Amino acid sequence: MIDLTATLRKKIFTKYGYTCQKCGFIDENCEDIVVHVVARDFRDRLYTEDLLSVLCKICDKFAPAEEKYFNTYISEKIDSNVLETFRKAGRGTSKRVKKGMQEAHAEGKYIGRAPFGYILVNGKLTIDEEKMKIVKAIFLDAKNGLGLREIGRKYGLSAPGVKKMLENKIYQL
Repeated sequence: MIDLTATLRKKIFTKYGYTCQKCGFIDENCEDIVVHVVARDFRDRLYTEDLLSVLCKICDKFAPAEEKYFNTYISEKIDSNVLETFRKAGRGTSKRVKKGMQEAHAEGKYIGRAPFGYILVNGKLTIDEEKMKIVKAIFLDAKNGLGLREIGRKYGLSAPGVKKMLENKIYQL
């Protein structure tokens, strides 16, 4: 697999003028365009820059993996204005919500329900000492090889709930 470093991505964006090769959409902020790897299904093939192209996120979603089909796909142009409705929908609520959450996080506030073992006090996470003992025991049981179902039964949690807890970065601080 090709390593798309920031330097290589910028080089490819610049090469194609920050323009989607299918619809002609231009995005110099690189928010709605991606570097597309042509022929990504050929695992034993050496990737080169000529197998990299720029597509908007919408065109990329529908781009075929195989090079022979990709070239035909790119040659069948579409007006980027036709896709603008979909682009606007993608920029909508989710980006605003994410930005708001990042701003709240920067201010030390926590948005949402507190993870198990914590409580919210004035919008900030605070450790609940009693529940945190259970969290530590769950991590210890997992480290000692106890399965998710067994841990869940032991502490009255579901196996997916235990898995989510073990993967939550908040506990790895």
